[in-house]
Amino acid sequence: MEALARRGLEVVGIDNSPEMTSFAERRLREARLKGRVVLADMSDFGLCERFDGAVCPINTLAHLRPLELDRHFDCMGRHVEAGAHYLVQLALRTADDSADAHHVSTWEMSSERTRLRITWTTEELDFAAGLERQRSRIEILEGERAGDVIEELHVITLWTPDAWTAAVAASPFTRTATYDGEQPRRPLVSEDQPGRLLWHQLTPE
Repeated sequence: MEALARRGLEVVGIDNSPEMTSFAERRLREARLKGRVVLADMSDFGLCERFDGAVCPINTLAHLRPLELDRHFDCMGRHVEAGAHYLVQLALRTADDSADAHHVSTWEMSSERTRLRITWTTEELDFAAGLERQRSRIEILEGERAGDVIEELHVITLWTPDAWTAAVAASPFTRTATYDGEQPRRPLVSEDQPGRLLWHQLTPE
């Protein structure tokens, strides 16, 4: 939200965590930026307005099961204008990705007061159950809580290209482009290509 607001956009964000909505409000306020943050479930919300665009990053939709995704798409369909784009970052898997079941990503982030190391591990791809099991580990290297470690297991929906195509086809949206965020310049790719960092451009029908 802060990045978009800095570019002059009017922003509204939703999250179902009171702590995260409070954090987002404080971050906007400290940056002297305008924006509205709403405590809401992404599969059941009403914002009483329509938008010229929307973004859902970092594989967030994978936290929804298929029926919840249907409800989310219905909500989004009521909130975006005709011709608007809804950009969704969502990983798509195929059986060839089985070797990726133990993929590990590690990176560091820092602010004025804190430095973190984040490790994200894919522990299992269960195609039969349609689930992925991923573990996040956040190590606080510097700051007030230096030495603390926060670790969580995330059980999320495993989406294949076919299942994702069917879910979009049943929604109020059409997929109008897919981009590979892992590649330089994020090239346009085919709809049936798997990938960990795919961006899907959806447009209301």
